[in-house]
Amino acid sequence: DLDKIAEIGLDPVDISIKSAEAFLEQLCRHGFFHSDPHPGNISVEKGPDGGARIIFYDFGMMDSFGQRERKGFVDFAFAVYYDANVKDACDALERMGMLRTGPDLDRVAIERVGQDFIDR
Repeated sequence: DLDKIAEIGLDPVDISIKSAEAFLEQLCRHGFFHSDPHPGNISVEKGPDGGARIIFYDFGMMDSFGQRERKGFVDFAFAVYYDANVKDACDALERMGMLRTGPDLDRVAIERVGQDFIDR
């Protein structure tokens, strides 16, 4: 509700950044995350410093990310968003078990499609 956010004096960009940071910290640092993030389970309020404070509700749907998945996710994110390296991105997906390997897999074709997404 952008009108309500403006009414209480919060910055939507600050809310977006803090939301992304909260989920990335859950996934990458703790490996335990809220897996039902919809408007009924997340709220925002003005914190003591005047900035946005994210509030999570209803912890009935939580899940975990193992060490392999956490490292793979971080490697994937860096490969795509920092290095723009499709080979490293595909390697990270393989290590996480999200991209299978084998003689019937055309890795070159997959990397071409991945490069198209990175280039956009």
